[in-house]
Amino acid sequence: MKCINKLITMIISICLWGIASNLSAGTIAYWDFSSDSNGVTDVSGYYNTLVNNGVVISNGTAVFDGTHTAFSTANTLDLSGYSKLTVECFVRTTSPNVSMLIEHSENFNDNYGSFFLLSPDTGKLTASFNTQSTGYHSDYAPDGTLNDEEWHHAAWVYDSAITTTNRFRFYIDGVQQPQDVALTSTTPTLLLNRTLYIGSRANSSLKFTGEMDDLRISNHARPPSEFITERTEGEPPVIAHWRFDEGSGLVDSSGNGNTLTGNGVTFTDGIAFFDGNQSAFNTAANLNLSAYNNLTVECFIRTTSAGMVVEHSPNIGAANNANAGGFFLHMGDTTPGRIAGTIKTANSWHSDNSADGVMNDGQWHHAAWVYNSDIDNSYRYILYVDGVIQLQNPDAKSVTPTALRNDILYIGSRGNSSLQFTGEIDDLRITGRALTPIQFLKAPSTEMPEVIAYWPFPASAPLEDASGNGHSLTNAGVTFDNGAAVFDGTHTAFSTQPSTLNLHPYSALTVEYFIKTADSNYAIVMEHSSRFYDSSSRGGFVAVTNQDSPGQLKAGFSMIGTLYNIDESPANAVNDGLWHHVALVYDPETSGDDRVRLYLDSVQQVAGEDISDVGISFLNDILYIGSRADSELQLTGELDDVKITGAVLTPAEFMTERSGVIGTLILIQ
Repeated sequence: MKCINKLITMIISICLWGIASNLSAGTIAYWDFSSDSNGVTDVSGYYNTLVNNGVVISNGTAVFDGTHTAFSTANTLDLSGYSKLTVECFVRTTSPNVSMLIEHSENFNDNYGSFFLLSPDTGKLTASFNTQSTGYHSDYAPDGTLNDEEWHHAAWVYDSAITTTNRFRFYIDGVQQPQDVALTSTTPTLLLNRTLYIGSRANSSLKFTGEMDDLRISNHARPPSEFITERTEGEPPVIAHWRFDEGSGLVDSSGNGNTLTGNGVTFTDGIAFFDGNQSAFNTAANLNLSAYNNLTVECFIRTTSAGMVVEHSPNIGAANNANAGGFFLHMGDTTPGRIAGTIKTANSWHSDNSADGVMNDGQWHHAAWVYNSDIDNSYRYILYVDGVIQLQNPDAKSVTPTALRNDILYIGSRGNSSLQFTGEIDDLRITGRALTPIQFLKAPSTEMPEVIAYWPFPASAPLEDASGNGHSLTNAGVTFDNGAAVFDGTHTAFSTQPSTLNLHPYSALTVEYFIKTADSNYAIVMEHSSRFYDSSSRGGFVAVTNQDSPGQLKAGFSMIGTLYNIDESPANAVNDGLWHHVALVYDPETSGDDRVRLYLDSVQQVAGEDISDVGISFLNDILYIGSRADSELQLTGELDDVKITGAVLTPAEFMTERSGVIGTLILIQ
């Protein structure tokens, strides 16, 4: 698209939240088809998101009916830096038709370094690689292997360090398959940076009919002992989930019976309240995590204070390494408002930390600590706050894989009731899988305010948030007239800073306001994040005027990866000097372009060139109004009644008139 800023073409496509480069050893991409309803999420953490055109996702499985169009990565899948590769998946079919399961490039025959898995006929499955100028290497499973109505695991392995024909190996159910004698080239060939197509060719020919699950691509040559052994079905395994509902605050809603016990914690509105005087609050019996190689511990926290949020073991710092494998989330570990996620490894530590002052602002924040044994660098352990990866402590950065413990989980203090937490906790959930931010809990189960922030700019208090949620604005050069904010094109940043506007707990959003302008210069109306196009701002929104045409309004959201969903008005729609109502809506229940909708005077506007409907997590970031964070792209005009609602509003529910007094009020007695 002609996106909000042309500099997006310069973004380095690493991971959404800043995880290490794909060139680290381990998994490059992994689609388990269980983590979202459209099957597009890459659960490896590297955000190689798919685009789904007609493939049904059912019970955690991709179901191909032979009528879909191309199902593929949204961007290219860059394998060009690798000399070893393993591509594996589970397949089930009864179809005897020629069909393409996987192809890395638009056409295998035209691209050296391309590979495919093809079912040519009668249940046979072929794995082929196009080597440089010397032909192909092809392995095959015999007729009838694939179309017997059973699930089969298929794996293609490339290892450039091997000089024989075993440089390329093909396995069905862990058993190496025969090589085609006529097609056994051993030439080392560079892999490609191309789109990966699944279930058909790029032109939607050779459509597959059947089912596929757990497609994983790794950057090393896995032996059969390291292949995926079981399909991922349905939702990730929840080990424990404490919702803290009134009357059942101690109950584990996962059904696994991990009941809590303790004194001094109260439950109101589905929230656990800690006053700093509570004694040990913990699982009544050991919480056994020793069988899990991957783990996610997450909860919602609201506090202005410090203390231990959760700790698995009485004290992970105990002498003689007594509690190796224990972990904690600790508020104010070293400085106010900082949260730390720490694990005691076999002989060292790994600790991640948020910045100072992030967590003690009295807003709800989501914290997640993730252990992923499939990653063999320091990102094996990751701390997230509001879906954003946090900094690693360079002095405690162990990469050692660690056996988790069978021990008591303490909540709100240490096992000896020290480091008592003061504040609120909700929805503490422990899952036996390394979840990605899009799979985290979206919001605490307590009722969240629907109106998040509302600035009507009244003369008596123009910077105050009328929603009552305390999101006051900071002003530098904006004036106010008749209940409207007046921007003269010379102001500096007008925003919520130094505070953030935390939209992360919401899954739907409506941003509306009134605008009046006669200006034709490119300007920011509002931007949630300092730079909409930066990779760290995925989940943010923006509205701009006059970017492509005078009087045109464009608005939308930054999606996962390098994707966007932007809608736009016609030219000369908003530069007529009249008041117009604008609404930007994010609707997670709608697919395609309509997931993001822009309305001008209650009329839906047309799609821009990007129409991604990949799910996103909204940001916890500063909202800038009338300019960028650095005071660039300053607006000239007026705004009124800026309101942000955590729900999908319809035109019938939009604001219909400005709140400011118009004209002179005359009292007649």
